[in-house]
Amino acid sequence: MRVTVKYFAHLRELVGDRDREEVTLPDGATLLDLLEELSKKHGERFKSFVLRSHELSDRVIVLVNGTPVTDLRHVLCDGDTVSLLSAVGGG
Repeated sequence: MRVTVKYFAHLRELVGDRDREEVTLPDGATLLDLLEELSKKHGERFKSFVLRSHELSDRVIVLVNGTPVTDLRHVLCDGDTVSLLSAVGGG
């Protein structure tokens, strides 16, 4: 299956200033599978930004087809769009 990954803010810098890419995954792949595949491709800086010991980092917000997802066991479907955004804190 193929999913489109969109990158926003700091995530763009971590993937070489691209705003999106298509990723091919096996059927039944989860959000964790996707993030691990992207980590292999984009390196340790990317991985440490999005994952913390197989949990989603608090520095990233994930949307699947526009809906926030925090469960890394979320099963992706062919044609899904996964958006990765930097979480912004303020005060």
